[in-house]
Amino acid sequence: MKDYTNTAPVFSESIRVTETSDPAHADNINAAPEQLLQNTLVNRAYTKSLEEVLEKLLTKGMISVNFVTADRKQFVTSDGKVFRAAKRIRFR
Repeated sequence: MKDYTNTAPVFSESIRVTETSDPAHADNINAAPEQLLQNTLVNRAYTKSLEEVLEKLLTKGMISVNFVTADRKQFVTSDGKVFRAAKRIRFR
């Protein structure tokens, strides 16, 4: 086996799945997992860019948040929207 890497992943709304009539070639078998990984990589890059924007806005004081849970994962923005973070938000 080899590691799968992709420096320019492309998100796809659909995933090709192997059917019983398809030949059992690695290209066919790996198509769905490869696309799922590409989708994950695209989502990760997008989430990371949003984290960076949020960090800049918070640092510059352009937005403020009020934490509603002790673990600092759930917060309310100044316009009343409630968000839940995947990890604890830290400020510098």
